[in-house]
Amino acid sequence: SNHSTVEFVRNEAVILSELSHPYIIEHYGCVDCSRDLDGSVVALLTEVLYSGDLWDVLHCGSMEGLVEDESKYVMGTGLPLHLIKFYSSCIVCALDYIHSKNIMYRNLKPENVKEDQHMYQKNVYIYIRYAPRT
Repeated sequence: SNHSTVEFVRNEAVILSELSHPYIIEHYGCVDCSRDLDGSVVALLTEVLYSGDLWDVLHCGSMEGLVEDESKYVMGTGLPLHLIKFYSSCIVCALDYIHSKNIMYRNLKPENVKEDQHMYQKNVYIYIRYAPRT
């Protein structure tokens, strides 16, 4: 239902507001737009990341500046090892931080890993839940 979706977004905003890490998207707030639009609408306010996502890098992006000889790279055949190590380390650092807060990240996929202007990966579309320690 629309109400449960709004509550989900609000809960995500609360959790995002508790996170501060260079590899997690910066969260600035949550705005209830319901009175201005038909129905229940909530918007998350986050930093703008213009550089695309990991899916783009894997399937569509240019390797210009990322590999020594771009002509030897065939798009869609996988990434060079140094990029795999770089992107993986950004993601692992973010996940380690999230897990240290007893939060479980449930939606890790290339489309949800955005690049900032310096090519650092940021986890977005968090879809997170508190995971109580047992």
